[in-house]
Amino acid sequence: MSNDIGLGLGESYQVFNSLPQSTREALINPSAQTIGKALNALVLCFTAPLIKLGITKKAEIERFENEIQQETNQIPEENRDSSKLGLVIKAIEEAKYQLNEDDIRAMYAKLIAATVDNRKNHFVTPRIAVAISQLGPDDALLLKYINEQNGHVVPLGYVIKKTENGSSVITKKSVDFLGIGTFIETDTSLDILESLGIIKVWTDAWLTSDIFDGSYNRIETSARSQIPEGIAAEETEFSKGHFKVTDFGEALLQCIF
Repeated sequence: MSNDIGLGLGESYQVFNSLPQSTREALINPSAQTIGKALNALVLCFTAPLIKLGITKKAEIERFENEIQQETNQIPEENRDSSKLGLVIKAIEEAKYQLNEDDIRAMYAKLIAATVDNRKNHFVTPRIAVAISQLGPDDALLLKYINEQNGHVVPLGYVIKKTENGSSVITKKSVDFLGIGTFIETDTSLDILESLGIIKVWTDAWLTSDIFDGSYNRIETSARSQIPEGIAAEETEFSKGHFKVTDFGEALLQCIF
């Protein structure tokens, strides 16, 4: 088991070495009952300067610490693994500026716990912590719904206006989550999740199974209600598509939910 905490992390290595000896031992020894408290000490080292500057509130940090404690308490002692503590530090570094966002803070707490859990930490890479740092509240909510969707495959649709020179999109992309009763009109969050490599969007291929017929009907009804005034129905066409979670996205979902 490696305890080379600071490999490639520079400043993070100095922070680790500045911790009390008992805290460092608790971090390196995954069987220690105090691992949650040790991780919280690491959180405090990174966030203390932000408290002094008024960037982060103490209450937000305490919530983060409590969430980490709750998540790590659920890891059986035999599954605790310190070999990727460098990635724990990476997650804390990325998390410290978004502790005011409840859903995102909870994602980081789960990621930190996954990183010290040998049942999950083979999924963990530095890219996951960076991807979470790029999410806003709406993106995080969309991810939650995606995780609840069977197969992580979701139908989407929008209305286009047909012209002599082609067509143009005139409504937002809408998605319907089968089985959980959630319908969302979104363009930005889909673009963000796709740009981060979490999902792959197809606007020219749709889901042909009968179970998605109701979803596409709901999407079309909503999309057509968004058509701007002055555009006749016969000038428009409903376009069906879908999106699916990528391999990287599946790894990310394993770590944050």
